Parts: sequence; structure tokens; C-alpha cells
Amino acid sequence: MQTITRKGNFDSAHRIMNHKGKCANLHGHTYIYELTIQFNEQAALENIDNIGYPIDFADLKSLAGGYIDHYYDHALIYNPCDKELVEIVKKNPTWKALPMWLKGEVGYCNPSVENIALQLYVELEELFYIHDCPFIMSNLRIYETPNSYADVKGKEMNHEVHSRLCDKASDLMRVKEWK
Repeated sequence: MQTITRKGNFDSAHRIMNHKGKCANLHGHTYIYELTIQFNEQAALENIDNIGYPIDFADLKSLAGGYIDHYYDHALIYNPCDKELVEIVKKNPTWKALPMWLKGEVGYCNPSVENIALQLYVELEELFYIHDCPFIMSNLRIYETPNSYADVKGKEMNHEVHSRLCDKASDLMRVKEWK
């Protein structure tokens, strides 16, 4: 198996409910991501388009990077149980606001870098599935600061959790509608 990695970044605001320090305040980060896909070398060499690889970096940037830019860049990512932020979002319908959906009906899910990485991982994985991409996601690394990051490795995820999250991601209109 081979892998390729595409780097990018997005700026978003968030706050962590019940945090004992600075992160309890609304603040932002320039998140840097490294999206790694994995593919079979032989299948890539036999690609029907004879390009010799599963996806061009420009196409990966357009599909995954475009999705991230459209939905996550300059967005307020929030815990759906954060009543104060939910009220602000309701009063400002033109804001780009993105609730965390990982916990489903329970709702409470802080937008920590770990949770943002997991949510974005399964959204991108579902996006690649819908577009019948000839590769699988191997890893998504998101840096919250230059010294702190979270990794999501698909192969190491609990199968039941992974399946449940992919089902939820497949129901998201933004994933279904993305070009």
C-alpha cells in the first residue's frame, strides 16, 4: 500500500464548555490539517485513466480541501448544548456556524481538536465513499497549535463506533450535496 498526504488549513472559532482555563472563552485557531489517503499501487497503475495514481493532488484539494473551506473555514464550531452560543447563532442566521454532531441525541460534544478531527474524518470518509474514490482514508491529523495536534487513524478505530459515525455522516446534507 502507498499513501499520499495533502496539507491545508482553516480558521475557526470555538469554546470548550466547563473548561477550567482559557478555553472556556470564545476564541479561534488556525487549524492545520494533514489528510493522508491510502491506495493499492497495482490498482493505481492499472487506473482506467492511465494516470498511475488514484487522485491528482489538485482534485484532492478541490474535493476535500474545498469541503473543509466551505464548511469549516471561518466557522463557529460549537457544542450543541452550549445554550449561550446556540442563542447567539439563532440571532445571527448569516453566521457560518457548525454544531458538533458526534454524540447524536445526547448532544453534548465539545469542539475540542480531538472531536473536530474525528467529526471531519468521518465526513471526509463518507464524501470519498459517495464520490466512489479509489482509495481509503488512512489518517487525518489536525494541529490546533504548532505544538498540539490530534490524529484519527481509520484502521485503528473501533469498528462499531466507526460504522455508527459513518452512518450519521452519510445523513448530513452538506456531505450529500458537496460536488
